[in-house]
Amino acid sequence: MFRKRKQVTLGLFLVFTSFAVAQVPEEAQGSQSNPASLTRESVPGQDTRTFSWQDGVLESEESVRLRQKWFYDMRRNADGVVDEQRRWNEFRKMRSATLNRKGTVPAAQWTSLGPNTIDSMSGRMLGHAFDPTDNQTIWAGSGSGGLWRTTNGGGSWESMTDELPSLYVSCVAIKPANRNIMLIGTGVDRFNALTLSFGVGVLKSTDRGISWAPTGFSVPLSAAVGTSKLVWHPNGTDTVYLAASNGVWKSTNDGDTWTLLHQGSAAAIVVNPQTPNIMYAPLRNDGVYRTTNAGSTWSRMENGLPVGGIVGLTSLALCRTVPSVMYAGVTNSSTFGILGLYKSTNGGDSWALIPNAPDVY
Repeated sequence: MFRKRKQVTLGLFLVFTSFAVAQVPEEAQGSQSNPASLTRESVPGQDTRTFSWQDGVLESEESVRLRQKWFYDMRRNADGVVDEQRRWNEFRKMRSATLNRKGTVPAAQWTSLGPNTIDSMSGRMLGHAFDPTDNQTIWAGSGSGGLWRTTNGGGSWESMTDELPSLYVSCVAIKPANRNIMLIGTGVDRFNALTLSFGVGVLKSTDRGISWAPTGFSVPLSAAVGTSKLVWHPNGTDTVYLAASNGVWKSTNDGDTWTLLHQGSAAAIVVNPQTPNIMYAPLRNDGVYRTTNAGSTWSRMENGLPVGGIVGLTSLALCRTVPSVMYAGVTNSSTFGILGLYKSTNGGDSWALIPNAPDVY
């Protein structure tokens, strides 16, 4: 079991480009990168594996250390210090420019949950979940700082996972019918970035995050697996789905054991709330897949959507009240820019490109 120890304050921005106070990732947690200039290296005791990118390779610990050192050295000021306020100031500049833009569509109003001083070594906020019975209690997973909880709507935050073997928490899922049961996915493989951070699989708590234990989806760091999304079955059963860099998975016993439904690097899993047997999974370097029988068989949707190696990260969403209406944002696996924003009005049977979509990636 892993138990929490200390309480600190954390900042949360419920936006895609958010940051939060977090801990620096340890070298032992591993990383995956694919710049074209990297030399293919082998990790001791393990064969080099090819990931979802065209030139994806595993790195040695020394390569990871040097790349992290370069990353932070580029952000130091003339005194050799990383300015803790700099990213917050840059965010406010961009926000001001957005609010002052001209056009007929008003800019969304987002409020920071604090604090205003952002730690220079922080991680992204990768996922969050609201307590099903208390909307003031929010759980948030950080890119390098573990899992955090607020019970007062963001006024203060408490670290819940200081002693876990991985501080990369990419997704959080609370069982709707029993808030004491929680699952978190470790490792990061859901963003359009050069880095895949390795995790140890899915961890489970049965006491609202006080203690954590491994589940049947447990992997060593050397397996180089990251998770993307955890989704409970909408009908309140014990079934939960997982999207990870090694496939789409299903558990029928609250996450204790898992069965592989579909191979590939899954960026997400989307369940039709009205017809749960219908699910969608976007796969890197492949395309968007659909199942109509709860994962027994899958078919790739090709009528209007990009497919193949050019497909990078795909963000997928459907309308909860009219789930036949869907949107897919697809990135280019080589340039990391947008390939297109697509819309379907028939549950994915056909797709139409939405013109002049901004490159939000």
